[in-house]
Parts: sequence; C-alpha cells; structure tokens
Amino acid sequence: MLYDNVDMVCSQGMYNNKRSNVAGLDLYYGPENKMEIPCDTCDLMEQCAEKFLECSAFKSWTTNGEYDSLKVGKLLKKAA
Repeated sequence: MLYDNVDMVCSQGMYNNKRSNVAGLDLYYGPENKMEIPCDTCDLMEQCAEKFLECSAFKSWTTNGEYDSLKVGKLLKKAA
C-alpha cells in the first residue's frame, strides 16, 4: 500500500513514528520561591485557611516568589 506521508504528519506520533513537538519542551510550573511561605509565621494562618482568605503578602509570594514582610496579614480578601 502506498500513501503520502505528508498527510500523516498532523497526527504527530499517533499513527506514525514522528516525534511530538511537545516532548522536548521544559515545563514551567511557576516562579521559584526565593522566600518561605508567609503563612508559616502569621497568626492569622488558621483563620485564612478556614475562610479561604489571602493577604497581599501571599499573593505577591505566589506571583513573584518573594514578599514584603510588612504586608503579612494585611489586606485580607477572599481567595479566587
């Protein structure tokens, strides 16, 4: 049986021996945390866990990996 291999390339390994374009990519799981989680030293940790709240330090830590220590426990909002 003869067939044109160009038509089969779109399957990327499903029906042929072509390697996937995604197989060699490095996965990015977010920022490397430069500081420890701010909740470990906060007095409001249990309250935030019960009511699903987050402070501005926690938001900054999850985005950048670091935070301002003065913002721990400040500006509490519902976690999204």
